[in-house]
Amino acid sequence: MTSPMLGARERSSSTGRKGMGRFASIGLITSLVCSAAGTASAQTDSAGARALFQEGRSLMEAERYEEACPKFEESLKLDNGIGTQFNLAHCWEKLGRTASAWALFLDVAAAAKADNQEKREAAARERAKALEPRLTRMRIDVSEGVPGMKIERDQTVVGKAAWGSAVPVDPGRHVIEVTAPGKKPWSDEVETPATARTFTVKVPALEDAPVDTPQPQVASAGAGDAPVEATLDQGPRGGGGMSGQAVTALVVGGVGLAAIATGTFFAIQSRSSNDSALALCHSPDPTSPTGEGCGSDEERDDHAQYQEDAKNERLYGFIGFGIGGAALVTSVILFVTDSGSSGSASSFEVAPLLGSGIQGASISGHF
Repeated sequence: MTSPMLGARERSSSTGRKGMGRFASIGLITSLVCSAAGTASAQTDSAGARALFQEGRSLMEAERYEEACPKFEESLKLDNGIGTQFNLAHCWEKLGRTASAWALFLDVAAAAKADNQEKREAAARERAKALEPRLTRMRIDVSEGVPGMKIERDQTVVGKAAWGSAVPVDPGRHVIEVTAPGKKPWSDEVETPATARTFTVKVPALEDAPVDTPQPQVASAGAGDAPVEATLDQGPRGGGGMSGQAVTALVVGGVGLAAIATGTFFAIQSRSSNDSALALCHSPDPTSPTGEGCGSDEERDDHAQYQEDAKNERLYGFIGFGIGGAALVTSVILFVTDSGSSGSASSFEVAPLLGSGIQGASISGHF
Protein backbone atom coordinates (compact mmCIF):
# COMPACT_ATOMS: atom_id res chain seq x y z
CA MET A 1 0.00 0.00 0.00
CA THR A 2 1.42 3.28 -0.96
CA SER A 3 1.47 5.99 1.60
CA PRO A 4 -0.35 9.21 0.84
CA MET A 5 2.89 11.22 1.17
CA LEU A 6 4.78 9.03 -1.34
CA GLY A 7 1.89 9.25 -3.80
CA ALA A 8 1.96 13.01 -3.53
CA ARG A 9 5.70 13.10 -4.27
CA GLU A 10 5.27 10.85 -7.29
CA ARG A 11 2.50 12.99 -8.67
CA SER A 12 4.58 16.11 -8.09
CA SER A 13 7.57 14.54 -9.81
CA SER A 14 5.46 13.47 -12.75
CA THR A 15 3.97 16.95 -13.07
CA GLY A 16 7.47 18.50 -12.92
CA ARG A 17 8.76 16.23 -15.69
CA LYS A 18 5.82 17.18 -17.88
CA GLY A 19 6.51 20.89 -17.21
CA MET A 20 10.18 20.50 -18.04
CA GLY A 21 9.22 18.78 -21.25
CA ARG A 22 6.94 21.64 -22.21
CA PHE A 23 9.71 24.21 -21.51
CA ALA A 24 12.23 22.18 -23.54
CA SER A 25 9.81 21.99 -26.45
CA ILE A 26 9.15 25.74 -26.32
CA GLY A 27 12.91 26.43 -26.17
CA LEU A 28 13.59 24.16 -29.14
CA ILE A 29 10.84 25.78 -31.18
CA THR A 30 12.14 29.27 -30.31
CA SER A 31 15.67 28.27 -31.26
CA LEU A 32 14.51 26.89 -34.60
CA VAL A 33 12.49 30.04 -35.34
CA CYS A 34 15.45 32.31 -34.50
CA SER A 35 17.79 30.15 -36.56
CA ALA A 36 15.42 30.29 -39.50
CA ALA A 37 15.07 34.06 -39.14
CA GLY A 38 18.85 34.45 -38.97
CA THR A 39 19.30 32.27 -42.04
CA ALA A 40 16.72 34.30 -43.95
CA SER A 41 18.43 37.54 -42.89
CA ALA A 42 21.82 36.18 -43.95
CA GLN A 43 20.37 35.08 -47.27
CA THR A 44 18.88 38.54 -47.79
CA ASP A 45 22.20 40.26 -46.93
CA SER A 46 24.10 37.85 -49.15
CA ALA A 47 21.71 38.50 -52.02
CA GLY A 48 22.05 42.25 -51.61
CA ALA A 49 25.85 42.01 -51.39
CA ARG A 50 25.97 39.86 -54.53
CA ALA A 51 23.74 42.30 -56.45
CA LEU A 52 25.92 45.25 -55.48
CA PHE A 53 29.03 43.27 -56.38
CA GLN A 54 27.68 42.53 -59.87
CA GLU A 55 26.80 46.21 -60.38
CA GLY A 56 30.30 47.20 -59.29
CA ARG A 57 31.87 44.73 -61.72
CA SER A 58 29.77 46.04 -64.60
CA LEU A 59 30.66 49.65 -63.82
CA MET A 60 34.34 48.82 -63.47
CA GLU A 61 34.37 47.03 -66.83
CA ALA A 62 32.97 50.25 -68.30
CA GLU A 63 35.83 52.12 -66.54
CA ARG A 64 33.35 54.06 -64.41
CA TYR A 65 35.48 53.63 -61.31
CA GLU A 66 34.04 56.52 -59.30
CA GLU A 67 30.63 54.80 -59.45
CA ALA A 68 31.97 51.26 -59.09
CA CYS A 69 33.97 51.71 -55.88
CA PRO A 70 31.00 52.75 -53.69
CA LYS A 71 29.14 49.62 -54.90
CA PHE A 72 31.94 47.37 -53.66
CA GLU A 73 32.19 49.30 -50.38
CA GLU A 74 28.47 48.85 -49.71
CA SER A 75 28.65 45.18 -50.69
CA LEU A 76 31.40 44.65 -48.10
CA LYS A 77 29.15 46.04 -45.39
CA LEU A 78 26.64 43.28 -46.13
CA ASP A 79 29.09 40.44 -46.80
CA ASN A 80 32.82 40.79 -46.11
CA GLY A 81 33.98 38.56 -48.96
CA ILE A 82 37.60 38.20 -50.08
CA GLY A 83 36.64 38.54 -53.74
CA THR A 84 34.82 41.82 -53.07
CA GLN A 85 37.85 43.14 -51.17
CA PHE A 86 40.15 42.26 -54.09
CA ASN A 87 37.90 44.04 -56.59
CA LEU A 88 37.59 47.11 -54.32
CA ALA A 89 41.39 47.31 -53.99
CA HIS A 90 41.67 47.16 -57.79
CA CYS A 91 39.02 49.91 -58.10
CA TRP A 92 40.84 52.15 -55.59
CA GLU A 93 44.09 51.68 -57.50
CA LYS A 94 42.38 52.86 -60.69
CA LEU A 95 41.13 55.97 -58.84
CA GLY A 96 44.68 56.78 -57.69
CA ARG A 97 44.10 55.82 -54.05
CA THR A 98 47.37 53.91 -54.00
CA ALA A 99 47.84 53.68 -50.24
CA SER A 100 44.30 52.38 -49.63
CA ALA A 101 44.63 49.84 -52.44
CA TRP A 102 48.04 48.67 -51.18
CA ALA A 103 46.75 48.13 -47.63
CA LEU A 104 43.61 46.30 -48.84
CA PHE A 105 45.61 43.98 -51.12
CA LEU A 106 47.69 42.98 -48.08
CA ASP A 107 44.48 42.33 -46.11
CA VAL A 108 43.23 40.12 -48.95
CA ALA A 109 46.52 38.20 -48.95
CA ALA A 110 46.29 37.58 -45.20
CA ALA A 111 42.65 36.44 -45.42
CA ALA A 112 43.39 34.20 -48.40
CA LYS A 113 46.31 32.58 -46.57
CA ALA A 114 44.09 31.84 -43.58
CA ASP A 115 41.55 30.27 -45.96
CA ASN A 116 44.24 28.24 -47.81
CA GLN A 117 43.61 30.10 -51.08
CA GLU A 118 47.20 30.12 -52.28
CA LYS A 119 46.59 31.51 -55.77
CA ARG A 120 44.54 34.43 -54.50
CA GLU A 121 47.11 35.12 -51.79
CA ALA A 122 49.93 35.19 -54.36
CA ALA A 123 47.94 37.47 -56.67
CA ALA A 124 47.14 39.93 -53.88
CA ARG A 125 50.75 40.06 -52.66
CA GLU A 126 51.98 40.62 -56.21
CA ARG A 127 49.59 43.56 -56.66
CA ALA A 128 50.64 45.07 -53.31
CA LYS A 129 54.32 44.68 -54.18
CA ALA A 130 53.79 46.42 -57.52
CA LEU A 131 52.20 49.38 -55.74
CA GLU A 132 54.96 49.91 -53.16
CA PRO A 133 57.34 51.94 -55.42
CA ARG A 134 54.47 54.33 -56.25
CA LEU A 135 53.34 55.05 -52.68
CA THR A 136 53.16 58.62 -51.41
CA ARG A 137 54.21 58.87 -47.78
CA MET A 138 53.72 61.45 -45.04
CA ARG A 139 55.76 61.97 -41.88
CA ILE A 140 54.48 64.07 -38.96
CA ASP A 141 57.34 65.53 -36.90
CA VAL A 142 56.43 66.96 -33.48
CA SER A 143 58.69 69.76 -32.22
CA GLU A 144 57.56 69.52 -28.61
CA GLY A 145 55.19 66.90 -27.28
CA VAL A 146 52.96 67.78 -24.33
CA PRO A 147 50.81 65.55 -22.11
CA GLY A 148 47.45 64.78 -23.66
CA MET A 149 48.47 65.85 -27.18
CA LYS A 150 46.27 64.35 -29.90
CA ILE A 151 47.11 64.40 -33.61
CA GLU A 152 44.51 63.63 -36.26
CA ARG A 153 45.04 63.17 -39.99
CA ASP A 154 41.79 63.51 -41.92
CA GLN A 155 39.84 63.04 -38.64
CA THR A 156 41.68 59.77 -37.90
CA VAL A 157 43.86 59.66 -34.78
CA VAL A 158 47.58 59.21 -35.48
CA GLY A 159 49.05 57.17 -32.61
CA LYS A 160 52.15 58.43 -30.83
CA ALA A 161 54.14 55.47 -32.15
CA ALA A 162 53.50 56.73 -35.70
CA TRP A 163 54.86 60.23 -35.02
CA GLY A 164 58.02 60.73 -37.05
CA SER A 165 57.35 57.66 -39.25
CA ALA A 166 56.77 57.86 -43.01
CA VAL A 167 53.27 56.40 -43.46
CA PRO A 168 51.68 55.71 -46.89
CA VAL A 169 48.80 58.09 -47.70
CA ASP A 170 46.57 58.52 -50.70
CA PRO A 171 47.53 61.43 -52.99
CA GLY A 172 45.37 64.50 -52.50
CA ARG A 173 44.35 66.91 -49.76
CA HIS A 174 45.06 66.01 -46.12
CA VAL A 175 44.20 67.99 -42.98
CA ILE A 176 46.41 67.69 -39.89
CA GLU A 177 44.82 68.81 -36.59
CA VAL A 178 46.66 68.96 -33.25
CA THR A 179 45.10 69.60 -29.84
CA ALA A 180 46.33 69.44 -26.25
CA PRO A 181 44.93 70.50 -22.86
CA GLY A 182 45.73 74.13 -22.07
CA LYS A 183 47.11 74.80 -25.58
CA LYS A 184 45.78 76.57 -28.66
CA PRO A 185 44.77 74.10 -31.39
CA TRP A 186 46.97 73.94 -34.50
CA SER A 187 46.11 72.70 -37.96
CA ASP A 188 47.65 72.51 -41.41
CA GLU A 189 46.41 71.51 -44.85
CA VAL A 190 48.74 69.54 -47.12
CA GLU A 191 48.25 68.70 -50.79
CA THR A 192 50.25 65.60 -51.74
CA PRO A 193 50.68 64.83 -55.45
CA ALA A 194 50.77 61.32 -56.88
CA THR A 195 54.50 60.82 -56.57
CA ALA A 196 56.79 58.41 -54.73
CA ARG A 197 57.97 60.99 -52.21
CA THR A 198 57.83 61.50 -48.47
CA PHE A 199 56.21 64.76 -47.34
CA THR A 200 57.00 66.06 -43.87
CA VAL A 201 54.56 68.04 -41.74
CA LYS A 202 56.28 69.86 -38.87
CA VAL A 203 54.09 70.48 -35.84
CA PRO A 204 55.44 73.53 -33.97
CA ALA A 205 55.40 73.97 -30.21
CA LEU A 206 51.79 74.70 -29.28
CA GLU A 207 51.03 78.11 -27.82
CA ASP A 208 49.41 78.42 -24.41
CA ALA A 209 45.67 78.97 -24.53
CA PRO A 210 44.37 82.15 -22.86
CA VAL A 211 43.23 81.63 -19.32
CA ASP A 212 39.61 82.55 -18.76
CA THR A 213 39.34 84.97 -15.86
CA PRO A 214 36.18 84.24 -13.89
CA GLN A 215 33.82 87.17 -13.75
CA PRO A 216 32.73 88.33 -10.29
CA GLN A 217 29.33 86.99 -9.41
CA VAL A 218 26.84 89.59 -8.23
CA ALA A 219 24.24 88.08 -5.93
CA SER A 220 20.78 89.46 -6.52
CA ALA A 221 18.83 90.50 -3.46
CA GLY A 222 15.72 88.51 -2.70
CA ALA A 223 12.31 90.01 -2.26
CA GLY A 224 12.61 89.97 1.53
CA ASP A 225 16.28 90.89 1.74
CA ALA A 226 17.43 94.33 2.75
CA PRO A 227 19.54 96.17 0.16
CA VAL A 228 23.25 95.72 0.66
CA GLU A 229 25.48 98.75 0.27
CA ALA A 230 29.12 98.36 -0.68
CA THR A 231 31.84 100.96 -0.51
CA LEU A 232 34.54 100.77 -3.16
CA ASP A 233 37.95 101.95 -2.08
CA GLN A 234 39.24 104.15 -4.91
CA GLY A 235 42.62 104.65 -3.26
CA PRO A 236 44.22 107.90 -2.18
CA ARG A 237 43.57 110.88 -4.40
CA GLY A 238 47.00 112.36 -3.95
CA GLY A 239 50.47 111.08 -3.26
CA GLY A 240 49.60 107.52 -4.24
CA GLY A 241 51.00 107.87 -7.77
CA MET A 242 51.10 110.22 -10.72
CA SER A 243 47.79 111.50 -11.99
CA GLY A 244 46.83 111.56 -15.62
CA GLN A 245 47.54 115.27 -15.85
CA ALA A 246 51.04 114.81 -14.45
CA VAL A 247 51.78 112.12 -17.00
CA THR A 248 50.48 114.41 -19.74
CA ALA A 249 52.78 117.16 -18.49
CA LEU A 250 55.80 114.87 -18.78
CA VAL A 251 54.82 113.85 -22.29
CA VAL A 252 54.32 117.46 -23.38
CA GLY A 253 57.65 118.41 -21.83
CA GLY A 254 59.37 115.61 -23.76
CA VAL A 255 57.78 116.84 -26.98
CA GLY A 256 58.98 120.36 -26.23
CA LEU A 257 62.57 119.28 -25.66
CA ALA A 258 62.54 117.23 -28.85
CA ALA A 259 61.15 120.17 -30.83
CA ILE A 260 63.82 122.55 -29.46
CA ALA A 261 66.54 120.04 -30.32
CA THR A 262 65.16 119.82 -33.85
CA GLY A 263 65.03 123.61 -34.15
CA THR A 264 68.63 123.85 -32.97
CA PHE A 265 69.74 121.33 -35.58
CA PHE A 266 68.08 123.25 -38.42
CA ALA A 267 69.46 126.57 -37.13
CA ILE A 268 73.00 125.17 -37.22
CA GLN A 269 72.37 123.66 -40.63
CA SER A 270 71.05 127.02 -41.92
CA ARG A 271 74.22 128.78 -40.80
CA SER A 272 76.33 126.10 -42.50
CA SER A 273 74.42 126.49 -45.79
CA ASN A 274 74.77 130.26 -45.62
CA ASP A 275 78.54 130.00 -45.05
CA SER A 276 78.81 127.68 -48.06
CA ALA A 277 76.97 130.23 -50.20
CA LEU A 278 79.28 133.05 -49.08
CA ALA A 279 82.33 130.92 -49.80
CA LEU A 280 81.25 130.58 -53.42
CA CYS A 281 80.23 134.18 -54.18
CA HIS A 282 81.42 136.66 -51.57
CA SER A 283 82.29 139.80 -53.60
CA PRO A 284 79.60 142.02 -55.21
CA ASP A 285 79.49 142.22 -59.02
CA PRO A 286 77.31 145.01 -60.53
CA THR A 287 77.36 143.27 -63.94
CA SER A 288 75.96 140.03 -62.53
CA PRO A 289 72.14 139.53 -62.71
CA THR A 290 72.12 138.58 -59.03
CA GLY A 291 74.64 141.20 -57.97
CA GLU A 292 76.99 138.48 -56.71
CA GLY A 293 80.55 138.06 -57.91
CA CYS A 294 80.53 134.36 -58.85
CA GLY A 295 83.24 132.83 -60.99
CA SER A 296 80.97 130.77 -63.24
CA ASP A 297 77.36 129.89 -63.92
CA GLU A 298 77.82 126.62 -62.05
CA GLU A 299 79.03 128.45 -58.95
CA ARG A 300 76.15 130.89 -59.30
CA ASP A 301 73.63 127.99 -59.37
CA ASP A 302 75.25 126.35 -56.35
CA HIS A 303 75.24 129.71 -54.55
CA ALA A 304 71.50 130.14 -55.20
CA GLN A 305 70.80 126.59 -54.01
CA TYR A 306 72.74 127.08 -50.78
CA GLN A 307 70.83 130.30 -50.12
CA GLU A 308 67.49 128.53 -50.67
CA ASP A 309 68.52 125.70 -48.34
CA ALA A 310 69.60 128.18 -45.68
CA LYS A 311 66.23 129.97 -45.91
CA ASN A 312 64.22 126.75 -45.53
CA GLU A 313 66.39 125.44 -42.70
CA ARG A 314 66.08 128.75 -40.86
CA LEU A 315 62.27 128.47 -41.20
CA TYR A 316 62.28 124.91 -39.82
CA GLY A 317 64.45 126.06 -36.95
CA PHE A 318 61.99 128.82 -36.03
CA ILE A 319 59.12 126.35 -36.12
CA GLY A 320 61.00 123.92 -33.88
CA PHE A 321 61.82 126.65 -31.35
CA GLY A 322 58.19 127.86 -31.40
CA ILE A 323 56.67 124.43 -30.84
CA GLY A 324 59.28 123.48 -28.25
CA GLY A 325 58.83 126.67 -26.25
CA ALA A 326 55.05 126.41 -26.32
CA ALA A 327 55.16 122.76 -25.27
CA LEU A 328 57.49 123.49 -22.33
CA VAL A 329 55.22 126.31 -21.17
CA THR A 330 52.23 123.96 -21.40
CA SER A 331 54.11 121.28 -19.44
CA VAL A 332 54.83 123.74 -16.62
CA ILE A 333 51.19 124.84 -16.53
CA LEU A 334 50.01 121.23 -16.31
CA PHE A 335 52.34 120.51 -13.40
CA VAL A 336 51.35 123.67 -11.55
CA THR A 337 47.61 123.12 -11.97
CA ASP A 338 47.73 119.38 -11.17
CA SER A 339 45.86 118.74 -7.92
CA GLY A 340 45.86 114.95 -8.16
CA SER A 341 42.12 114.85 -8.82
CA SER A 342 40.87 112.45 -11.45
CA GLY A 343 37.52 114.19 -11.77
CA SER A 344 38.38 115.85 -15.07
CA ALA A 345 40.71 115.09 -17.93
CA SER A 346 43.11 117.56 -19.49
CA SER A 347 43.93 117.75 -23.16
CA PHE A 348 46.07 119.92 -25.36
CA GLU A 349 46.91 120.47 -29.00
CA VAL A 350 50.08 122.01 -30.45
CA ALA A 351 49.94 123.14 -34.09
CA PRO A 352 52.56 125.00 -36.15
CA LEU A 353 51.70 128.39 -37.65
CA LEU A 354 53.00 129.08 -41.12
CA GLY A 355 52.13 132.21 -43.08
CA SER A 356 53.40 135.38 -44.56
CA GLY A 357 55.71 136.78 -41.91
CA ILE A 358 54.38 134.34 -39.28
CA GLN A 359 56.48 131.48 -37.94
CA GLY A 360 55.61 129.70 -34.67
CA ALA A 361 52.99 127.47 -33.10
CA SER A 362 49.58 127.65 -31.46
CA ILE A 363 48.49 125.77 -28.36
CA SER A 364 44.91 125.08 -27.33
CA GLY A 365 43.35 122.88 -24.69
CA HIS A 366 41.61 122.69 -21.32
CA PHE A 367 42.88 121.71 -17.89
